[in-house]
Amino acid sequence: MKWRIFHLIALAAAPALMAAGGGQTEVRKPAADAARVGQQALRTDGMPKAIIIPHSSSVNFSTTMSVFVWIKTTDTSHNTGIFAKSNYTQAKRCWGIETWDHGRRLLALLSDNGRTIQSIYGDTVINDGQWHHVGWTYAAGKVELYVDKRMETKTFLTNHRPIPSLNQEAATAVTIGSLLNGDKPTLSIAGTIFRPIAINKALSQAEVDELYDLDFAGSRDPTRLSFWSDVKLSARFSAGSVHDDTANGNQAAFSGGEFQFVDDLPGRSSTGTERPR
Repeated sequence: MKWRIFHLIALAAAPALMAAGGGQTEVRKPAADAARVGQQALRTDGMPKAIIIPHSSSVNFSTTMSVFVWIKTTDTSHNTGIFAKSNYTQAKRCWGIETWDHGRRLLALLSDNGRTIQSIYGDTVINDGQWHHVGWTYAAGKVELYVDKRMETKTFLTNHRPIPSLNQEAATAVTIGSLLNGDKPTLSIAGTIFRPIAINKALSQAEVDELYDLDFAGSRDPTRLSFWSDVKLSARFSAGSVHDDTANGNQAAFSGGEFQFVDDLPGRSSTGTERPR
């Protein structure tokens, strides 16, 4: 398996502060090492910055897909991007996990032509400063939203109609921590992000549970997922780098300034109460 690891120059601080720029190195490691490599979360401050993953065929989705991410935030901005393939100014709004309603709700965005979009938000408050596992699934024109394994009650902002297939624009990048406005990050979130993952299938409820348990109570090794062969991007942060645990080797670059990599991860104690790991 080939991992592409993008290193940035570390500043002398803890947690590590990473600045934009840096070179690319390529490291070969067996997939089983994924859980044993030090894992961290990405902390952003709401300023216009993002991790940008250029478009590649490995993240093309047209008929089925699922996207999920862990988020911990108190951001009250009305609309922010967490994990998306969406460019506002170039009419290339493909898919996204965003926030809505002054940061309180999960928002799913998807499009079949880059212009006609479907925006749907859930009912659970997610900007309470606790870790939440958020995302959505898509198949046969139907979208389901999930927060912490629970299927959300949906409210449609736009186009309450089935979208038969998704739009994939070759020039549209995937972003973590923001959306794109041309080539610049916009609508950036202030919060902590862990395990953005994009999957070429619509997960069942049991699979959503499995994905949640992987990181909240499990091994953190994504290669153990029963649907691992359908995972096309699984971003992991450690030592100031972004790793793709899949064999696709999706590349990443940092845009807009400094990022923090922190040891505050989703997890729980034996009593079931949340604690950083």
